[in-house]
Amino acid sequence: GNYLGAWLAKSPEAVRKYLGYAMLPQAGVAIGLAIVAFERLPQYADVIMTTTLAAVFIYELIGPLAAKYALVKAGEVPQRAEPEVTSTP
Repeated sequence: GNYLGAWLAKSPEAVRKYLGYAMLPQAGVAIGLAIVAFERLPQYADVIMTTTLAAVFIYELIGPLAAKYALVKAGEVPQRAEPEVTSTP
């Protein structure tokens, strides 16, 4: 979905390729949707909340690393300059 949306928006290839990784840490949206489903489908409330919260927990652990990876690979994070090595007499 992310790739297709970025392609339709004519985003650069780097954005299309790595946007999915950057979208992993979106827990608030998942929890909000789970609450709506919880209210609309009370017979499945336990399964919905357990599954959603478990997935959010996992994604919040790996999400920041995936977002950093995506930003670096997409060229959005400038490279650090190598420190100059000076010799002292």
